[in-house]
Amino acid sequence: MAKLDHGSTTIADSYARALLSLAEESQCAEGIHDVFRDVVAEMARDDAFATFMMAAAIDDDRRAAMMETHFRGKMPDLLLNALQIVNENDRCELIPLIYEQYRLALEELRNEIDVHVTSAVELTEGMRAQIATAATQVAGKTARLVEKVDPAILGGLVVRIGDDKLDSSVSRQLEQIRDVFEERASHEIHSGKAFFESAES
Repeated sequence: MAKLDHGSTTIADSYARALLSLAEESQCAEGIHDVFRDVVAEMARDDAFATFMMAAAIDDDRRAAMMETHFRGKMPDLLLNALQIVNENDRCELIPLIYEQYRLALEELRNEIDVHVTSAVELTEGMRAQIATAATQVAGKTARLVEKVDPAILGGLVVRIGDDKLDSSVSRQLEQIRDVFEERASHEIHSGKAFFESAES
């Protein structure tokens, strides 16, 4: 596995931006993202698949033939062709990093940002809209919510943008959402418990 040093990131970014440029021309940038995300997620779940996709011990020609057999017609040709080029250049260990750089470049292009939201209970559509609006105001970019339910944070909510955790004081809207959570789980929440955790250094 390649070290995620500056050189690796630079190389991965070059592949990612070239792929994004071609995907934009073909108007399939989001579709490429979704399939690429699923491939990388499967690599994280399945060690054998990850080894096949990235291990230097796998012969490049064998890997190319297997990818052609198993992926052609099951993923966008543009993505498969890009992966074949990555394979030809002995850079398969960078596939997860190439995906991450593609994701970031697509967010930049769309002026979007992932906002990770962990809540004690599943959010309602109204809560999603309020959080997205507040996070967009804070980040200066269109927020895309990535949600997780964790009952351990009783009645609470944690919103993370990048490495920052937002405090509830940043927005009246977030304060309103806190009130809803407190009403739904008031018997489990201490009255002085902060709604958001402070940003960690």
